[in-house]
Amino acid sequence: MPRPILAKQRKVALLGVANGLSVPEIARAMFVTPATVECHLMQCRRVLGVHTRAHAVARALKLGAIKPSQIVDDGECPGYETKPNYCKCTCTGCKYNCAAHSPATEEDL
Repeated sequence: MPRPILAKQRKVALLGVANGLSVPEIARAMFVTPATVECHLMQCRRVLGVHTRAHAVARALKLGAIKPSQIVDDGECPGYETKPNYCKCTCTGCKYNCAAHSPATEEDL
């Protein structure tokens, strides 16, 4: 199996950005400090060879490091729509506050 482009924690931080979460919101969801999230995002930009968070998300999508299905649109959480008893959000903090929210499984990341 090929080595992932982004380490798991960095990917989770980048997915938080892709899903419209602020750095403090991502930090709370990951149980780390905002400085740690900033570090993860800086390393994502370095690894992906870009200068902005938006460009990092775009490059990660293009390279397949993150999947379009992991980015939710405004509205209800797509995990909740498909499986009401299990939310497949891409981080441990669902911004949609699903009634039956559970963290993503290892295979989702």
